[in-house]
Amino acid sequence: MKSNLVGIAAAVAMSVTVAMAPAVASAASPAASSAAAAAPAAASHHHHTKVIASCTKAVYKPANYVLACADANILVRHVKYKSWTHTKARGTGTYSYNTCKPDCADGHFRHFHARFVLDQVKKVHGRQLFTEIRLHYRGHEVTYALPTKPI
Repeated sequence: MKSNLVGIAAAVAMSVTVAMAPAVASAASPAASSAAAAAPAAASHHHHTKVIASCTKAVYKPANYVLACADANILVRHVKYKSWTHTKARGTGTYSYNTCKPDCADGHFRHFHARFVLDQVKKVHGRQLFTEIRLHYRGHEVTYALPTKPI
């Protein structure tokens, strides 16, 4: 019985090794090619102006923004960018805010398609950050300060 268990353990170990072997990237494998292609793309974002969009860390081209860090009652979601330079970024998204009527716990969210501009770049701890977002929706313009450090 002991020799059967040893044989089964060896067979399992061999099948696990064989099953995992294709996942190891070699220079000729598609996985290695994908990883190699992704590395320069990730490195290219290193010097872009970033933004603290969801209160926690500076990122390049975030998909969503939380503009009220304390309660997340003001958001921009489903973001698509038209441009992103070192001094300005432009895009569109869904601007949502809580009416807070009669109070924020019982308020309702309103949602609008909006255009936005990120600007007011400041150098903070050696990195460039956008510090303001201006939203344009239904003939209105509203401006929010963006954090310059994680909250």
